Amino acid sequence: MNRSLIEGWKSLLKLVKFLFWYAFALAAFLYALPWLGRELEHYYDAMSSRARLLAITAFFVVIIARQFISWRTRTQADQDRQGRIESR
Repeated sequence: MNRSLIEGWKSLLKLVKFLFWYAFALAAFLYALPWLGRELEHYYDAMSSRARLLAITAFFVVIIARQFISWRTRTQADQDRQGRIESR
């Protein structure tokens, strides 16, 4: 019984530690993200219209490239899987 009680307290202590760090991280995000958003907005507003267009275009090119690479990897994995199934 004594060992079980000690394990229970250790488990409770782990839970309290987790909740503390979770709350700390959440509070940090709630304060840091709006500040970061304001800072980025100031930089974005200070950019010329051509630089804004270039930044937005680069952002979408990176997203499209990542999606294409992901799609290609999945397609190749499916083809490899089908090839192994057909060769049996």
